[in-house]
Amino acid sequence: MIPYTVDLDKRVYEAVAPLFATDMLLKDGHTDAALNATLTFVRRHGRIFAVTCHHVLEAFRAKALKRGVPLAPSVHIGRSVFQFKVHHGTAIRWTFASCRDFPDASVLDNADALKAFNARNALLPDIAIADISPETWEMFCRDRPLKPIDLDTWVAPPWQQLQRFWAAYGFPTAHKYLAEDKVASPMPRITVELQSSSPQHREDFILCSPLDRQHGFGFSGISGGPVLAESEADECFYFTGLVFEGAPSTAEPASTSEAIFGSSDIFLRCYLLTPETFDRWHSAHKYGVELALRTQS
Repeated sequence: MIPYTVDLDKRVYEAVAPLFATDMLLKDGHTDAALNATLTFVRRHGRIFAVTCHHVLEAFRAKALKRGVPLAPSVHIGRSVFQFKVHHGTAIRWTFASCRDFPDASVLDNADALKAFNARNALLPDIAIADISPETWEMFCRDRPLKPIDLDTWVAPPWQQLQRFWAAYGFPTAHKYLAEDKVASPMPRITVELQSSSPQHREDFILCSPLDRQHGFGFSGISGGPVLAESEADECFYFTGLVFEGAPSTAEPASTSEAIFGSSDIFLRCYLLTPETFDRWHSAHKYGVELALRTQS
């Protein structure tokens, strides 16, 4: 829990980082055109983990296969660049493992097989986890203050006394920009009304608010970011979940008869985050990505 006396945005920033898809040698540089999502740091059983969503890794993998370049998920903290990969013979393996599987070429080339594959996958958590070694964590912390969500000292929120409006955080991909020679990734606080009853008894919950004006944001990229709820009873904020879907995905969504959400709507789907849910994810994260190395000219 986070007391009112603590700067909330600063505390959340200590637990997150933008996650990018970059080539191994940063041959193309690091620009605001890179794919990104959100990574949340979690402590469980004394170890530090990086958590994001499976569909994030699937998008990174699809881009790597399309370009024929072995991209890797990476974080850029200060001037440190860390790629979540290890070399394995003539390939690289990402150190993230997912609760969902990744389709191989035979599935991708068969529409019926892909439809069945996606239906099976959808029954599993859209979560991916990477173990962070003490040495890597120490390196991260040298470049900026970091403090994971500590599930080892987790205190259950007073669920019946939480406010209706919860706060979600993440790094929207379309809102990055270049600041001199660095990529700046804004982290907005997204305040949205809880629509699901008894979220503590669900695997996931919905936050949704229609606004009276356009908010100017697309929410693609916030997947993997944390959600917090406020309790006036004890004047604290509590980490309660992780975002896995945000809409509209772009700041200017298409205005068609099929469109469900417009530029004045906020719709987020989130997983409940507790020690027990994380343990279930961790026991199920077994699917990985391996990419062949290729000579980069």
